[in-house]
Amino acid sequence: EEVCVHRDVCPVWTQLELARTADLILMPHAYLTASLPKPVSERIGAIVIDERFWPEIARTAFLPIEALRMARKLPFLLKTDRRNGMAAMDYVINRDRAADLAIKALLAGECPARALASYVYKSSLSKKTINGLELVQAAKTICGRAKFSALAVRPNMSAAEVDALLARPEADHLMIEWRFWSIVEDAILAYRSGKRRGEGRERRIKLLQAEGQEPQIRISWRGKFVLANRPTFLLDASADERILRKLYGSRPVRVHRVDA
Repeated sequence: EEVCVHRDVCPVWTQLELARTADLILMPHAYLTASLPKPVSERIGAIVIDERFWPEIARTAFLPIEALRMARKLPFLLKTDRRNGMAAMDYVINRDRAADLAIKALLAGECPARALASYVYKSSLSKKTINGLELVQAAKTICGRAKFSALAVRPNMSAAEVDALLARPEADHLMIEWRFWSIVEDAILAYRSGKRRGEGRERRIKLLQAEGQEPQIRISWRGKFVLANRPTFLLDASADERILRKLYGSRPVRVHRVDA
């Protein structure tokens, strides 16, 4: 096993060791939705949150519309891909088609999820019939598997090697694009299941185009609490009950008012 030469003096590892026996662990709000190391998560019996934390859950990001056409790293293939006759370029072709349809819908003021939900075409090469959901899932797969490029990071890398890894153009806006396709996929599945009816558009996706600037896609989503099953106590003098109930979903919220 290759271990970083700085491990013995690394403050992260020192904190993990302390967390194994700590009675109180202080963390920034970001860790409400970020994965926690097992030694930390196992020690947490209850959570106390100080002041407004909802920006960590109600998230917003912006994606340049042309990023949907940006070249991405070819996806690695799974055994199921080979059994289904899927090549890496099949994913690329399907993502390109999904991006073209989404961009066309957005620029026309239409809902990209609606446009893709009703789309079907027959490949002239494979003679397979492919629907919009499959196109979206291919685009999401490309972005999702590209995340594994982070595995190229290894102990004892030089600063130049790390800079070269981070500078790869195919990584630009990668996670935001993955989020975009995840929302489109979720919306299509909702249309298919009947959970979402009518001509309503997907409100989590909106095109913004300021005068003289390239259009951008505003993407909004709700994050997930990592330790949602732990008792939680929020200290906040300006908390909005309606927002809290939205963030916690079906979990009951009790309010105790204290006169100062």
